[in-house]
Amino acid sequence: MKYFITMRVIDRSPKENYIHTTMESLIKSGLFESKISFELHLFDGKSSSLDYLNQYKLLRNTFIHKTKKNITRNENWLRSVHHCKNKNCKFIIQIEDDILFCKNWLESINSYVTKHEKLVNKNPMVTFYAAYQEIKRRTNKKVEYWEESFQQFYGTQCILFKKDIALKAVKHITDGIKNINNYTFKYRKKDVIPLGMKGACIDLWLQEWGIHEYKGKFFLASCPSFVQHIGRSENKHLHQSHFLGEDHAYEK
Repeated sequence: MKYFITMRVIDRSPKENYIHTTMESLIKSGLFESKISFELHLFDGKSSSLDYLNQYKLLRNTFIHKTKKNITRNENWLRSVHHCKNKNCKFIIQIEDDILFCKNWLESINSYVTKHEKLVNKNPMVTFYAAYQEIKRRTNKKVEYWEESFQQFYGTQCILFKKDIALKAVKHITDGIKNINNYTFKYRKKDVIPLGMKGACIDLWLQEWGIHEYKGKFFLASCPSFVQHIGRSENKHLHQSHFLGEDHAYEK
C-alpha cells in the first residue's frame, strides 16, 4: 500500500454534520476507483452511535474505527496516525471531515509528491491546504509550492508525511502532552499556553514538533490547495484557501 489515509470523524448532531458533504466530494474525486494503492480509515471520536457512518461501510478499502471511551481530539488524531505503525505503507495522509476535494485527488497528490520529491524529502510534512494569500499569489505566478514556516502553519485539513516521520510526530506530541508542564515551548511561553493544547490544537503541536526536530526546514504547502475547508461558525467560513474547485485536477 502506498497511501494510508486517515480521517477523524464525529457525529455533531444536532449541529451540522459536514462528514456527508465531505464523503460525497471524496467519492466525486474518484478515490474509490483509483488505481493507486490506498486504504481509508475513519476514526470516530466517541459518537453516541456509529449509524451516521453506515453508508460508507461498503466503500472500497474503507475501514471504520470506534472507541470504547471518551477521548480528546488530540488522542483521536494521535491514534489515527499511529495506526499506520503496522501497515505496509509509504505515506500517511491525514484529512479532516469538513472539506471538499479536487478532481483526481489521490492521483494529484501522487503526482505532486513525485514531481517535488526533493522538497518532500527535505521537509518533514506537506500540507495541501494553507489559508494564506501566498498560495494564490504563487499559483498565479505558476509556482507550485511554498515553504511555509512552522510558526505560520495552522489547520490540519489535508497533510502528508512519510510513515517514519509521521510516527516521530506522534511520539513527540504524545510525550509533549503527557509532560506538558515541563515541555519547552518554542513559540509560546509556558504561562500563556493555549488552554486547548492538552485536548486539541494539533496544528499548534505540529508547529512545536517542527521547530524542535527540524530546525532550518519548513512545511511544504501546495499551490493551489488540493482541498477546501467548509467548516462554518455563526454562518461564516472559519478560514479558506486558494482552491480551484472540485472539477480542477493537478493530475489530469
